[in-house]
Amino acid sequence: MWTEKVAHLAQRYGRLKQEIGRLKAIDKALADAPDGQISLTDPDARAMATSARNSGLVGYNAQCAVDTETHIIVSHDVSWNGSVDVLRGKKDHRSR
Repeated sequence: MWTEKVAHLAQRYGRLKQEIGRLKAIDKALADAPDGQISLTDPDARAMATSARNSGLVGYNAQCAVDTETHIIVSHDVSWNGSVDVLRGKKDHRSR
């Protein structure tokens, strides 16, 4: 009976040591990240604020500009900036 408990505790201790090692690796990656963010599911995604109070999401901000007459996409961009003005200031592609 005691040997079963000791074996169970030893197994739990081993799992905890593994988890601590995993968390230390995440902590190091976070310290090394230039913007202080990491995403465990998509390394390129970043936290962006939303219009909801104290809320946000992890992802990308994709925007495109469409010609109103032809409905052809004339510009596009994907960024981590949550602003709606990502395309503002980009060169008008129709003038090429």
